[in-house]
Amino acid sequence: MHITGFEDAANLHSWKSPSVMIPLLLSVPLWLSFVVSQYYITISQKSQEHVFPWRCFTNRVTMGLILNAFLSGAISITCMIQIPTRLQTAIVISAMKAGIYLIPFTLAMLVAIVIKKRRLSPVYLALMTAAMQLVGVVLLSLGPIDNPGYKAMYGIEFVVGLGVGADIAVTTLMMPHAIEKRELSVGAALIISFQFRFLGAAAALAIVAAVGNAWLRDSLSVVLNSEETTSIFRRPDVIKALPDLSREMVQWMFVKSFNLQMRILIGFTAAHVPVTFLTWKGDVK
Repeated sequence: MHITGFEDAANLHSWKSPSVMIPLLLSVPLWLSFVVSQYYITISQKSQEHVFPWRCFTNRVTMGLILNAFLSGAISITCMIQIPTRLQTAIVISAMKAGIYLIPFTLAMLVAIVIKKRRLSPVYLALMTAAMQLVGVVLLSLGPIDNPGYKAMYGIEFVVGLGVGADIAVTTLMMPHAIEKRELSVGAALIISFQFRFLGAAAALAIVAAVGNAWLRDSLSVVLNSEETTSIFRRPDVIKALPDLSREMVQWMFVKSFNLQMRILIGFTAAHVPVTFLTWKGDVK
């Protein structure tokens, strides 16, 4: 429900509009109801199966892994969506070419997932991946406005992708050692099947898109009329048809919007470090 509210805000609706406020407000009691229901199902003697056992809420290591999955999903999918969008609007290229420019990120993720030999404690590896993601996202947020197609961006993509991919591998390795045997199937469903990763991705992407698009809409109104602004959001290639001065200003604004979105994402990456410490367990080596 809360994701619906953020997505409506990302679609250029006002934050005060009913389509945004109502889902956000309704999501609070719904989440509380879910938590309470899982508590009573877990402690009851009935044969009803729980979706998320209360024991997972009270297990520090398990919650650390789940939050880790949530955050890595937020970072990976947001970068996967927003980096090509930035390239389409800032240097005005096709969606196909923008996808090709994303190859360093996705390739690094795949390499890190495949190469997951345990030569260090998983906790240390998780801290290293958190640091790589944080450094990469910070550098993405500092992209130069006057050079939107700067080459260093592809190296930064590789660093972030390597961190995210390694984090997925490490979290998968740690889960069997971190939870009770009776919850192993639940843990596998939550982490290995990426449910919480995609929940984090949906939430983070909706938030950064809502904030970035709201800022961009207000900024573009200085240069373009409402119809031109709407058409650019729907079809970025419309930017090519703008006069030279207007086109340059619009491209700068899209870069600034992307940098703003990455600054929001820094909060998700920074949270990785304390969340990883939650997974510290003496017998996990």
